[in-house]
Amino acid sequence: EKDRYTYRKIRTGRLVLLGELLYDPNDQSDAIDILLIRLDLKRALSLLDEIDRYIIKRLYLDGWTLAMVGESLGISHVAVFKRRNKALDILRRKLEE
Repeated sequence: EKDRYTYRKIRTGRLVLLGELLYDPNDQSDAIDILLIRLDLKRALSLLDEIDRYIIKRLYLDGWTLAMVGESLGISHVAVFKRRNKALDILRRKLEE
């Protein structure tokens, strides 16, 4: 299920998979938290250009490797690595606001 691949900011400021977190799906406060996190992430992702969004989605939602993403875009895995890092910095800053 795609919701398991939605990212959540935790106190350390790093991003983790919701599937890695223990939560009770019947607890409405968890459901509200998840909805708010998804909205925050959607807003943050909208700050990225189309290619950077594609890179983040392929790497973190689809589980592609840097090489796979690079091949699909016609760029090197090093270029994907650099773009990913810049995109993650943008997301991190937005989610820390």
